[in-house]
Amino acid sequence: MDYSGFRVPGEFEKQRAVMMIWAQHENIIGMSHQPLHVEMVRAIGAHVPLIIVPGPGLHTAHDIQLLLEECAIPLENITFLAIECAAVYPRDFGIEVMIDDRGNVIHVDCDFSMYGYMPVWDRRCRVTERFDRRTAEYLGITESVMTRLISEGGDREFNGKGVLMTIEETEVCKRNPGWTKEEVEQELKRIFQLKKLIWLPKGLHEDESMMSGPIPGPDGQLNAYRAASANAHIDEFCRFVAPDTILLAEVTEEEARRSPLLALNKPMLDQAFELLQHETDQDGKPFRIVRMPVPEPEYYMVKAGDDIYEVYQELKRFYKVMQDGSEFPSGSSFPVVPAASYCNFLITNGLVVGQHYWEPGKSELIREKDKRAKEVLQALFPEREVVTLPVTALNLGGGGIHCNTRHIPAW
Repeated sequence: MDYSGFRVPGEFEKQRAVMMIWAQHENIIGMSHQPLHVEMVRAIGAHVPLIIVPGPGLHTAHDIQLLLEECAIPLENITFLAIECAAVYPRDFGIEVMIDDRGNVIHVDCDFSMYGYMPVWDRRCRVTERFDRRTAEYLGITESVMTRLISEGGDREFNGKGVLMTIEETEVCKRNPGWTKEEVEQELKRIFQLKKLIWLPKGLHEDESMMSGPIPGPDGQLNAYRAASANAHIDEFCRFVAPDTILLAEVTEEEARRSPLLALNKPMLDQAFELLQHETDQDGKPFRIVRMPVPEPEYYMVKAGDDIYEVYQELKRFYKVMQDGSEFPSGSSFPVVPAASYCNFLITNGLVVGQHYWEPGKSELIREKDKRAKEVLQALFPEREVVTLPVTALNLGGGGIHCNTRHIPAW
């Protein structure tokens, strides 16, 4: 099939539906995803048809339906779809739809390696990799563009006009180490019919691989660890919010002085800003760049029985030491920091769903940052409702609202 006239729509364009995976497990015992999922459904389902996939360990939608009914959420705009998967982030392995101006539709089928943590032949990778094809069957999409390139949707930002932003270290070194940068770029341009590709160098420090080594803790010493991570995705810090507008996270000088962890992110974000200032769109015009605050780093203690703790113990049995040569965390408990972000929001019809972190007992600085981040989103999307939700329970698993959802464009 000739698909030279196809494109990937921007997330800010009209959508047919939104898909989400309902997570059952708790990354830290007692911190449930259920209240967040209920409020996500309440917000999203009021604006766009919602497809809910019961996550790993949930074999039926019945309990979800009962919970939603108890919370007085109408089910008329909700479809439940059973597709096996080993993760809860359809942003990454869910369907990537391309359309043309004649109403035709196809999808791009990339390979999947569980964020670079597993070989592609592992059963969990194979099961999850076919998630997009099962979705295509449900949607009636019969044509696809096949590639063996490993790539996740959370590391791909499209402006809807043929421009893709992504992270070089992730797409080349971490996902496709047998490929050159030129080969990866050529394949991305082929499968997505790109006019231009913008490479950002690296991701956020706390979004690196869990096996990278310790990170600065609350006292500034290297005694904390990543809660979990997508192993460097662009949607944690940089987004297309219009064909000509890029939203980029910012660490201020004062924040870098106050927080050793934010100080590690500042040079990367400054470099990204400098690079994007000199980039142009598909027509050679400069982008408008808007800056977004970053959340305050927060640390949580994990202990035996917590999902995060047990993942580290499993990694330790296989790898003995971390990638930097340091020891895996030991002892009965240790601090972790989630991959928090104000950029990991969902854009859909008439609505933007963002993330917030303040709750009673937390500092006023966190509440002020939440307020500023919501104001940025409302200014960027004046005709859409902006809702922010408390997402720490989800962030502890390495993702957020954008990761936990997958928009399906209209055709």
